Amino acid sequence: MKKTFTLFFLLFLLQSSDISAQVEYKILLSSGEITPAENVQDFVRESTIAAQENYGGYYYQIIQFFEIPTNEQHQQIIQSGIQLLEYLPRRAYLAAIPVTMNPERLVALNVRSVLDISLNFKVANNLKQASFPNWAIQKDRVEVMIKYYKNIKQSDLLPHLEEDGIMVEKFNGYNNFFKATIKKDKVVEIASLPYVSYLELGAEPAVADDDLGRSLHRSNMIDAKYIGGRSYTGAGLGVLVRDDGGLGPHIDYHGRLTQEFIDGGGGGTHGDGVAGILAGAGNFNPMNRGMAAGADIHALNYAADHLDSTMHLFFNEGVLVTNSSYSNGCNGGYTTITETVDQQIFNNPTLIHVFSAGNSNNSECGYGAGNQWGNITGGHKIGKNVIATANLNANGTLVGSSSRGPASDGRIKPDISANGQNQVSTDPNNEYSPFGGTSGAAPGIAGITAQLHDAYRQLNGGVTAESALLKAILLNSANDLGNIGPDFKYGWGHVNALRAVETLEEGRYFSAPVDPGNTNTHSLVIPAGVLQAKVMVYWKDQEGSTSASIALVNNLDARVLDPLGNINEPWILDSSPNPLTLDLPAITGIDTLNNVEQIALDNPVAGTYTIEVTGTELPFGTHEYYVVYEFLTNDIKLTYPIGGEGFVPGETERIHWDAYGDSGVFDLQYSIDGGAIWTTIGTSSANSRLYDWIVPNDFTGEAKVRIIRGAFESISEANFSISTVPTGLEVLTVCPDYIELGWNEMTNATQYQIYALGEKYMDSVGVTSDLTIQIPINNPADLENEWYFAISALGPNDLKSRRTIAVYYPGGFFNCQLDNDINLASITNLGSGNVFSCNPSFIAPLTISIMNNGLTDATDFEAAFQVDGQAPVLETVLGTLAAGESMEYTFAQELEIVVSGNYNLTSWVSTTGDNYLPNDTSSINFDLNLLQQSAAQLDIIETFESGIFPPAQWTLINDDNDEGWEEVTVTQADGTIGKAARVNNYSYQAAANTPLEDQLFTIPVDLTSATNPIFSFDIAYTYYQSGGSQFLDGLRVELSDNCGTSFAEIIFDEFGDDLITVPAQSGVFTPSDASQWRNELIDLTPYIGDIVMIRFINISGYGNNLHIDNINYVNLPAPVASFTSNTTTVCEGETVTLIDNSTGDLLNYDWDFGINSNPSTSVVAGDQQVVFNTSGMVTVSLTTSNPAGSSSSSLIFDVQPLPQANYTFLLSANTSTFSNTSTGGDSFNWEFGDGMTSIDESPIHVYDSIGTYTVTLTITNECGTSVSTQTVEVLTSIFDLNVDFDLVVLPNPNSGIFEMVIESSEADELNWNMYNLQGQSVQEGLLSVAVGTTRQIVDGKNMPAGIYYLRLQNEVGYKTLRIVIQ
Repeated sequence: MKKTFTLFFLLFLLQSSDISAQVEYKILLSSGEITPAENVQDFVRESTIAAQENYGGYYYQIIQFFEIPTNEQHQQIIQSGIQLLEYLPRRAYLAAIPVTMNPERLVALNVRSVLDISLNFKVANNLKQASFPNWAIQKDRVEVMIKYYKNIKQSDLLPHLEEDGIMVEKFNGYNNFFKATIKKDKVVEIASLPYVSYLELGAEPAVADDDLGRSLHRSNMIDAKYIGGRSYTGAGLGVLVRDDGGLGPHIDYHGRLTQEFIDGGGGGTHGDGVAGILAGAGNFNPMNRGMAAGADIHALNYAADHLDSTMHLFFNEGVLVTNSSYSNGCNGGYTTITETVDQQIFNNPTLIHVFSAGNSNNSECGYGAGNQWGNITGGHKIGKNVIATANLNANGTLVGSSSRGPASDGRIKPDISANGQNQVSTDPNNEYSPFGGTSGAAPGIAGITAQLHDAYRQLNGGVTAESALLKAILLNSANDLGNIGPDFKYGWGHVNALRAVETLEEGRYFSAPVDPGNTNTHSLVIPAGVLQAKVMVYWKDQEGSTSASIALVNNLDARVLDPLGNINEPWILDSSPNPLTLDLPAITGIDTLNNVEQIALDNPVAGTYTIEVTGTELPFGTHEYYVVYEFLTNDIKLTYPIGGEGFVPGETERIHWDAYGDSGVFDLQYSIDGGAIWTTIGTSSANSRLYDWIVPNDFTGEAKVRIIRGAFESISEANFSISTVPTGLEVLTVCPDYIELGWNEMTNATQYQIYALGEKYMDSVGVTSDLTIQIPINNPADLENEWYFAISALGPNDLKSRRTIAVYYPGGFFNCQLDNDINLASITNLGSGNVFSCNPSFIAPLTISIMNNGLTDATDFEAAFQVDGQAPVLETVLGTLAAGESMEYTFAQELEIVVSGNYNLTSWVSTTGDNYLPNDTSSINFDLNLLQQSAAQLDIIETFESGIFPPAQWTLINDDNDEGWEEVTVTQADGTIGKAARVNNYSYQAAANTPLEDQLFTIPVDLTSATNPIFSFDIAYTYYQSGGSQFLDGLRVELSDNCGTSFAEIIFDEFGDDLITVPAQSGVFTPSDASQWRNELIDLTPYIGDIVMIRFINISGYGNNLHIDNINYVNLPAPVASFTSNTTTVCEGETVTLIDNSTGDLLNYDWDFGINSNPSTSVVAGDQQVVFNTSGMVTVSLTTSNPAGSSSSSLIFDVQPLPQANYTFLLSANTSTFSNTSTGGDSFNWEFGDGMTSIDESPIHVYDSIGTYTVTLTITNECGTSVSTQTVEVLTSIFDLNVDFDLVVLPNPNSGIFEMVIESSEADELNWNMYNLQGQSVQEGLLSVAVGTTRQIVDGKNMPAGIYYLRLQNEVGYKTLRIVIQ
């Protein structure tokens, strides 16, 4: 089968003459709208499939149906083997079609059109440009995202990508994408590969979405501080901070932070700010508590491609909510990364990604409406299933820098708004710093989502909610801000965690499936008194196609019918790229862009309403959706303070409340006696929902706040406290069995509650009315840990002040007077880590440092040490160690270990009545390497073929955890395919003027009995060069002869041009031929008697890949030169093969084949071919050498000459005498040209007739045959004497016309012929002659000038004359 693959950008010129059909069958592609012709019958008749289109038994086409397939038709499509991979609105799919399927099946499946997939469809616009942005360029390559068809297994594809020129940098094993680099001039070639579905530039470099601020955003209503309040903290589920690296240290994450997938250790501070808002516990400062303070926190380095460990954490660590507050470009469109995040959520319905919308407002990002619209930062943020968050000030106004929608295809973005501005959040080392921007808004939403997950589990027996439900509830319950309904600034409004959780608690949601084309109806009873009812239909949507112009795949349409049958449609926005229309309020209508639709019913009459949900366009069959709803009334809801808080007199607290509508002012009051008496705070305007209150100078545990509007009011759900905060908390004493704390007395306080950092939180450890407390210590060893303490004041009527900021104590004894306390401070002369010894066993004195911390002198006390579980060594330290003094003690018995291995050494001191034992002991762990035991004996051949890298007992050092020594498969120095060690300098970018070094240590080698030790290795390298730019790398090889203590001997050191084995290249270097390797040999005889270690140090300059192989330590035997030939008698010029039988390693060859031979010399090892060009006796010699000596061998060849035929001759009349002057002949054969032959060496031959004869001499010998030919011209003949006539030619020489004059004694008939020198007759005739003279004119004027022979002949004989024509 054959089907031509289109290699140029999409030019679909197929059109239908029916105008209505053009509209109905228009396909909305990102490269432009097309209306294909109805061509399925043509495809069936004519289509064939080219080999390059076939991958894994499928070929790929766009197929368009007459109608969206029904569920039954989908089953038929599946049975046919066709896989519908992506939907392309309208009615079209990217499909994988089995090559074995009869194309006629397409007709039966209601297919209308079949279209080739062209490059314009497969290549993103940002790859069609003449140049690429600098951030995407890696020398001669460009960074791309490659999407492959979904039906292809990643494991099948990955092994073959490198041979196609694709260097994979990253993939996650879950999505059908990978990040890679390709040659800049190979975009078309890569896009044309049959498995490539889409190709675009890699993600732009990540930029944190960050503005500074000083307030904390929290969801206090669903994580209350009073008894009986809600406690939805996110406990038991994982949240992910995808940001700038490692978090902390900070006790606000204590016991809940996992960072196993962080690359490069600690990061910046941006991720800490995000983590504190998302899930900080407020352990250090209770005012800085985050949202999901019970969630388990995981951290990853932000990866713009989203091909990181997120999915691993979802599947294996319980992560359900992720946060990324980073930007990648601006208005990037629906990219492969967007498709990735949408796919992750659609395939894993409990997962949700929360993103910042960005801080790029005032940036023109190509939407076409100026710098105030269409500037969401990064394609991932415009995903359909994700949440993108706008940034609000603490008063609910939009921050001017907050990025605005719409999405590139007109969908509503951002999704929701949250306070990100002016926050204070966690910073490393238990500090807090200003933080904000949409970077601060997004973790607020992520944290609340985690709380909603927790609430759903608690309300539903531990079942985990689908993120589609939680997102729908968040959007529908948000406080409407800005224009009525959704808009492109605030999204669906300001998050309201309380209303969201009430939707769950009151069960105001349900889900249902809808079939294609069907309409579901649901009844909704709206009670009296509702000012606004909000109904939202939301569905998670399959990932869109990067090749489609709109992202929506499944189009559901919702509407609500009131009791009278009036139709209410959802909000829609005008997304035309016009700044005026983009700022208009929403209207109602049919939405064909978004996977969320909200119907708002203002002042609805009480009664039963009908919700209709229609499956308008469901290209993959039945689809599930959620319906959520809420009723807004005149009720007011105070949201802060709600109870349990601790306010401080004189501080400003912001009171928050919810209320619908903007009619009537709000009166604010407070009470300090539980609501018996109320005092006015102030009045707030009708459109305000917050008030800044200066806390009065009172002391109470019965404070409440009340808000009143008309007949409606709301009061704090429980009492809160107004009190100052205790001061002066400090650690007074730390003793073996207690820690004593003290603080200043506080007026009106009756008791004090003390807190210490527990497993995760600041736990209460005691209550006292005193100004000090002793906290019991059950395990004295715990005193060595870090400690954090805090305190709050208690008073009448359940007063409880705010907890103080935590006080840090580093651990250990403090201000504790003990009678007896001997302390072993350290083991002084032996450290942890690697210990090397050049001796057969390790023997060393052991010294310890001892302090007397007690009040009593210590006399004649015990000191001991023990190695692993061996018997301890006990000794008495004689004499007196005075109180407060220190000393060093060296054991009389030395430490002795006779076997290499890992050891634990423990030492301790002991005295009678020691009051504190934990400080009596010190331990270290070390790896002992007894090199005489572990050192390898010669010979050592390391080829890296064991499958283990580094090889056993070899060591790698990669200080920066970036590129380093690794095992790769290449063409080796012998031309075979195998393993080698490599450093990828091509991708290893060091900072300016700071080359990076990576080390590879060989196994220790024993040269004590070596005789001729040498060290050798193969190297293959070239640097990178393009234009005027060069990037050079180096290799240094160092040797240690003191057991690795130092590497003072540099035995190889080359850089740049000195190091290369092939010319500089502008691409990635991988050796592909044996000639690209070089062998280096280093004489180790100066180190005979030593144990040596050698290390390779790659010095990266961002150049190109450096390879080493065949690392050999060998004790060379003396070489033996030897070679043979199947014959020593040869012919001159014959090619002779010499068989090399030499023995020895690392040989140098010196061949001498003789001065007239080809070649005359050679230094190449192995069999040789030589040609002897002169005859005679030739001596061939071979000398082999290595550091152990040299050896020679020779053969003598008898070179026989080649035969060379030659002769001379002497002609007398018709007799020729031949002289043979040939050389090298053994036999002779003469051919005289008249049919006669001879085998004489120099014959004499008589010719019978006049004429020109070719004489050939052939000579032969064992080496061959040679031939020589000459021409003999015979002018007389024995027959001339017998004729009875005479002949004269006049004139002679002539110009070709001459006259024959014949004198005859009788009449006769004569034949005449003219012959050229080749014996060919060129003219002839018959002549009648009479007695006497006969004349005949001959016309030969057309004959070439030259010598001819004229012959007249009768029955008796003939006569010949020589004629010259001039």
